[in-house]
Amino acid sequence: MTHYEELVKELKAHCDKHNVEGANWTVISVEDGRYVYVTPVKSMVDLDKNTKENFAVKMGEEELAKLLDKMDECYDSHSDSVLHYMSNLSHLPEEYITVGKNHREYHFLCDVINHSQERNAA
Repeated sequence: MTHYEELVKELKAHCDKHNVEGANWTVISVEDGRYVYVTPVKSMVDLDKNTKENFAVKMGEEELAKLLDKMDECYDSHSDSVLHYMSNLSHLPEEYITVGKNHREYHFLCDVINHSQERNAA
């Protein structure tokens, strides 16, 4: 985990050094050792974009590939998900201030609907 964190800091340093545009994400460290990277998308079209393209152009494809290969050695699984933020179903207490803090508490409540079961029930 320490090695992975060092590599992520190295990636961040490359973003700063090479002024990589679009390198904007929030990292959430979960108690079980997982890291969740959150990136806002404006539309579904954003999902078709190569998120590493700016890195490869600015850093160089070979240097980026080496760094990502080192990162790959630090974990055994990877997954992607798309979550839709609904402000009317989200809660942030009025007295809770996030400015200047390096800690957040996230709770993801997902309602998964199995549409095939819905059709069979009808």
